[in-house]
Amino acid sequence: MNTLLLVLAFAVGFLTITAVIGVARGPTVLDRLLSASFGAVNSVVLMMLIGFIFGRPELFVDIGLSYALLAFLFPLAFARYLDSRRPVKQETR
Repeated sequence: MNTLLLVLAFAVGFLTITAVIGVARGPTVLDRLLSASFGAVNSVVLMMLIGFIFGRPELFVDIGLSYALLAFLFPLAFARYLDSRRPVKQETR
């Protein structure tokens, strides 16, 4: 069982690394934001797996849940920031 968890942790770690590469090389801001969200989800799963590997899931689940909440709020805050930077079109009469 521990071997299966290690294999899964390495697979999710590899996916997290590909998400970091996507953040670094994304052609647009939205692609980078999507890669960051994907990496955050993978990081939460990786934290849960590490908790089960070390036999302390209660500690890592708490940390993972708080990180998941932050990972949910980050794209919303960033989208709001991008929307506020957009120039406002003035109506012509």
